[in-house]
Amino acid sequence: LTLFAGLQAFRQQPPTPERTCAFETATAAILRESGRVLVEHEYNRIEPACLDDCPFRLRFAGAEYRRRPKSPNQVGTLFGAVELRRYLYEAVEAVEPAIFPLEQHLGIEAGLATPALAERVGLWSVDHEQEQVRSLLRREHNVSWSVTSVRQVTMALRDGLASFREEAQVARVLALLTKAVASQGKHRPVLAAGRDGIHVPIRQQGYHEGATATL
Repeated sequence: LTLFAGLQAFRQQPPTPERTCAFETATAAILRESGRVLVEHEYNRIEPACLDDCPFRLRFAGAEYRRRPKSPNQVGTLFGAVELRRYLYEAVEAVEPAIFPLEQHLGIEAGLATPALAERVGLWSVDHEQEQVRSLLRREHNVSWSVTSVRQVTMALRDGLASFREEAQVARVLALLTKAVASQGKHRPVLAAGRDGIHVPIRQQGYHEGATATL
């Protein structure tokens, strides 16, 4: 079904809530697939198609790597899963893990998600359980991940943001204190810190303490 065919079919009969829903859902599916094909093509054209057109060796983080043939990888995008075909570079010294320069340049998180999709996963994970995140991924982006994949992406985001956390927290506290000092009232602002916890049930693991600190 093309966009034009779907539009013509919708115009042939008076609109109803059911037909409107079906038309919009079908149009969204067509646009999503078009976006998926577009980003898959664009990302795969970045690296040369011919093996000999890529550097045989390169250096990264003080280690030397040698080129190996392309291999496919399923990566989640806002439009669905795409096959990313990228060159592998194997460390000359076996102690270093292999790298995929294309994935590094694109910002692929945990080898599983583009930055745009990873951002969605991070935001959802703040307010939803893992199964709910998986359901949102399937419904909103046609991406089917295991619990392990969701955890790998969220952990990669956590590690990537860790170095910025303290600076952001300090800036937030200072902004709140500045607002409090400038506010009207007979009481002076008070900065208080506390810690509390509660025992919560963990599936198949019994109860564990969940702690939180407040400022």
